[in-house]
Amino acid sequence: MICFSVITALHVQQARSDLRDAETSVFLQSSRHPEESLEKRFAAMEHRVEELERQLGNEPSDNDGTRLPTRLGADGSFVKLPALERLRFLEHKVTGGLNWLKDPLLHQQVQMQCKNMSDLGTDHHVCFDNWEKHHPPGSPSCVVYDLGIRANPEFGVEMMRKGCKVRAYDPSPMSAKWWTGKGEEHKLWQEVKDAGEDRYSFVPLAAGGQDGPFKLYEYDWNQVSIVHAENDLTKRPAGTPDKPPKEFQMEARTFGTMLKEHGDNYVDMLKLDIEGSEFIFLEEMFDKYGCPPVGQLTVEWHHFNLDERYGSSPELNSLHNLLNSCGFKAFHNRDHWRANPGEFQDAEGVESSSNRVLPPVRITLASYCKDCEI
Repeated sequence: MICFSVITALHVQQARSDLRDAETSVFLQSSRHPEESLEKRFAAMEHRVEELERQLGNEPSDNDGTRLPTRLGADGSFVKLPALERLRFLEHKVTGGLNWLKDPLLHQQVQMQCKNMSDLGTDHHVCFDNWEKHHPPGSPSCVVYDLGIRANPEFGVEMMRKGCKVRAYDPSPMSAKWWTGKGEEHKLWQEVKDAGEDRYSFVPLAAGGQDGPFKLYEYDWNQVSIVHAENDLTKRPAGTPDKPPKEFQMEARTFGTMLKEHGDNYVDMLKLDIEGSEFIFLEEMFDKYGCPPVGQLTVEWHHFNLDERYGSSPELNSLHNLLNSCGFKAFHNRDHWRANPGEFQDAEGVESSSNRVLPPVRITLASYCKDCEI
């Protein structure tokens, strides 16, 4: 990717130099022959377009497993990024992913002090600084997307009590069981049912990097996850047959499709606790929107690596770098911890028959805001 960045930058620089030379030549000629100046200028413009196409190559395709970055236009349509914007977007990704940053500990920083922060009795934090400015009396209801609820909808319920419309997503059998009223949080289930679909809606689908079929695997705490335990021959006696974890064929939705299906244009609070899928979900969101129409983001990060030079995560730095480029600042950041995922169990609490074991995972919690500072 770095080579591509450098080559593209050199091509753009050379194209600019060639265009300046062409413009100078046209100016000198038009000053000697004014009657030909207009025709010459049109010819120069055609030359400029041809030269740019030659230098930058044909328009790339997104049929190779990658996404072409776009951004949300003023009219609500998605606009393809010009070459220079694509290059800068790529630089944000690469420099974060390589920890090639001014601050290689970027993702661990608290960048703004929230005076009115609350965890709502959960693991996730909301900053209510400037909240009234964005949600004055009589204004449309705030919108919250609560992605990953298991059978613990407290975060979304508390935001619903504050007047927000909540869109909850979770594909796990445990969540489906809770939505039938058979889970432990029966009182909360009854409260959201009584509130009505417009105030609190539950969608039994996954959050992913593309719409459509999505394979997930049984995980701890009766959940499902994109994380797939490997067939590690060193973890069981020789000759023992492999018993992989149970697979679940789910349907997934991207951020943009979620908004379209609910008729939303802006999300005041996006909560992600989706057991490892947060990376592909956010990567698609940035690729499509450039800067997403979100006011606050709170995430439980899972399964990330550490750069041993600094003890910080390249994956988190890359996404934190993109968030900062869009005006988000971290107002809460917890030191990461490492733990064993625990035993696989299904929605009924029955232990899995799989003999695979997930390695210890790194987990941390962080919250970001774009519209909190006064």
